[in-house]
Amino acid sequence: MIRENTFTPVNNWTKPFVSEVAEVLTLLREHGYVSAKLVKLTGISERRFCDWTAGYKKEPYEVSYIPYTCWCFLVALVGRPNINNYGNALSVDVRKVLSAFDRNAFLPASKFVSPSRLQLNRVVGEGVFTGLTFTDLAESFNWDLSHFEDNLEKSNLPFLNWCLILMYFGLDIQKMILTDLDEELIIGQS
Repeated sequence: MIRENTFTPVNNWTKPFVSEVAEVLTLLREHGYVSAKLVKLTGISERRFCDWTAGYKKEPYEVSYIPYTCWCFLVALVGRPNINNYGNALSVDVRKVLSAFDRNAFLPASKFVSPSRLQLNRVVGEGVFTGLTFTDLAESFNWDLSHFEDNLEKSNLPFLNWCLILMYFGLDIQKMILTDLDEELIIGQS
């Protein structure tokens, strides 16, 4: 069972134990998302998954090295989106968000094309309809703002960060990424 204090915004976040990260990955594997498939769909290396769960059978209560952003992403895939905002998406017109980007920005990691800063400026920045700024995003997900903006300038936004932005706007990244699921996958339910 995963502790609730791991499903909170970063300023109240308790890092998960290696066994809790392993529980999330096990749930994904039980639904056909084995390591190789997860690597292809998420862009996270198998080595990272191993690092975050190292020793979970011997030391299940060892604190994992998983970064907050990656934890947000993984738990969203198992039915706990938007932990950065107490489980709530922003209240925005999702159709407007979708129309701001090219279709290939909504593909799995292996086919994903990063949106440009110009596209992102349609939904994030001062005075846009979402009310969300780049600083808000960086603070919400514990990103280094200068690194985030540098990635935007180079149209090189990491897939994981892009998915978290979409999730924050109310898009279901579980359905977007885990396209082979027969039913919704929710942590803590069989």
